[in-house]
Amino acid sequence: MSEALARTPGRSTAKILVRVDGAGATHDLLRHLAALNTQRRTVRFTTGRTVTEADEQAIAKLPEEAWETSLK
Repeated sequence: MSEALARTPGRSTAKILVRVDGAGATHDLLRHLAALNTQRRTVRFTTGRTVTEADEQAIAKLPEEAWETSLK
């Protein structure tokens, strides 16, 4: 990612959005992306992954009080 930013011309690097799928969404990568922020550059990222039937079943077993609002 750092090399790609270094090769991007001029003002194109002021605001960067990186999308990472589940296979690439590691804690190390996300920490690296966050560390790329400077006074002149804002790096944001979004990650995604497929929710499987097993995931759905596990989520359904969680009690209601386990949930909280993420945006207020």
